[in-house]
Order: sequence, then C-alpha cells, then structure tokens
Amino acid sequence: YDPRKKGDILATVSGDGMLKLWKAENGIQEKPSAEWSSDSRLTSVSISPNGAFLVVGDQDSGLTLFRIAKDSSAIEEIKPTSEMKASGGGIKSIVFLSEDLFVTIGGDGGIIEVWRIQGEELKRECIAQGHMKNVTAFALSSSAKFLVSGSEDGSMKLWEIPFEETIAWDSGYAVAYAPQGDVLAVGGRVGAITQHRFGSLNSAPLPTLKLSEESGSKVQCLAYSSDGVYLAGGVGNVVSVWEATRGEKPIVSREDLRSGSITGLQFSPKGLHLAVGADTGVVSLWQVTEAELKRLSSSPPVD
Repeated sequence: YDPRKKGDILATVSGDGMLKLWKAENGIQEKPSAEWSSDSRLTSVSISPNGAFLVVGDQDSGLTLFRIAKDSSAIEEIKPTSEMKASGGGIKSIVFLSEDLFVTIGGDGGIIEVWRIQGEELKRECIAQGHMKNVTAFALSSSAKFLVSGSEDGSMKLWEIPFEETIAWDSGYAVAYAPQGDVLAVGGRVGAITQHRFGSLNSAPLPTLKLSEESGSKVQCLAYSSDGVYLAGGVGNVVSVWEATRGEKPIVSREDLRSGSITGLQFSPKGLHLAVGADTGVVSLWQVTEAELKRLSSSPPVD
C-alpha cells in the first residue's frame, strides 16, 4: 500500500514478471491502473514511507527503482529509474527503514543488505550474513532501530541497525512488528504465534495465538494493522485475525478455497481492509470486522 495516498494504491508483483498498480479504495479494480513487465520472476515489492518511490526485487537478485506520480489519478505508466544487482540469490523481502529512504533487502544464502536511494539511484550501504539458509522474512521495529530476520533453517535473529546482532533464537518462519509499542510476533512451524514485548525477548512472551492445530502447518505470513489492534496470519489457505493482546483464539477465520495457499498479507493504512496474496497469483481485498472477513474483490489469477 502507498501510505501517502492513504491506501488507495496497491502494488503487486507475481511470478510471471508483472508489476501492477491497482486503485483499491473500496475494492480492487478489474484492471490495474499501470503495469510493468520484467524478464525475471518478481518476488517482492515495497513503497517508501513518503510514497515517492517503489522498489521491486526478483529471483535473479535484481533491484528496480521506480518514482511514483504524486497524483494517484495520474498513475497510468511507470518506468524504472535505476537497476542494481544484490548479492547472493533471489530477493525475498524489501522493507523501507525510514523516511530518509533506506531500503533493506533479504536474499538467498542468508544475506541481508541495506541500500540508500540517492536522487533516483540505488547505492548499497552494508551487507550482513547471519543465517545458514535463505532469508525468508523480516520485520522492522517502530523505532526503525531494530530488525528481525527469519530463515528457512528455522532460526531468527534480532539486529540492531546497522547490523549488530543482539539476540538469536531457533524457532520461527514468519515475523511482524506491531506499528506501536514494539511488540514482535513470531510464527512457528506448527501454526502457533508467539508475541514478545520488545526489550524482554528472553522473558515470558505474551499469550500464544493458535492458528492451526495441524502438525507441520507452519505460519507463512503475519501482518499487524496500523494501530496494532489486529494481527492477521496465514496457514495454508486459511486467514485468521486476532485482537492482538486478547487471548489465543482468533476473532474470525476464513478458509479461501479460491485463492490457494496464502503467501502475503497487508492491512490498509486505516486498518479497514486486508489485502491477501496467494500462490495462484490472485490478490483479494477483504473488509475486516469483529464478526467476519468479507471479500470485496479479487484480481484475476495469473496463468
């Protein structure tokens, strides 16, 4: 989502090499407002906090920088301004660190990199390697001073930026920081989510949230709402939403048979909508209430 435009622009990427921008104020349009194609499989996308730039990562370690039009109604064409290659293998995640346009990249081989946007160019700032296998997820604290990374080897590490490792633990596949209060959610391999108050990660966590009772059903993705009240998680094709600080049971769960396995979750800035990405290439927009998850619209699947 583009924070500058209050959530009415949604950026998506897919394995067919397509970047698409959608107007999504009250539902996803049938057709995107703008498209850009790559010869590589696109794996990640993020919009800067000031809404001025968009960065796309691909499986060949390529990074592409775009400038976004100030007027959302004018988004009809997007062109790259800079391209760079990251270290290691394909890029898994992109997170903007602060308003001054730092970007963090997680790639294969356990490599994490920090980049700076200078003008309309990308410059590598530093590199860290702390995992034995591929980095699959990471999350930034609300203070932008700490980063948590997760790996295919099941390990998770807490870093103090610029990349001084502070704490490591060996169970977790998905992570998310609450926007306020520095609470960290960690999703494990058996459908359980633990929440930790920042500054006491080695002490007793908050109550565990249960997403699935099935053994081996690891948590694939997590997302907090912008006010930190709700936490969404995905296992298989099931999306669940909790009140983040109240009890272990979700307030609502929804099995989405049409979308396939859930691969990404993102709340809109106002917290009223939840964008859900799936391995079929479908992106759905859901309305979130305490009573239900209501599908508003979906993009067409990718062939």
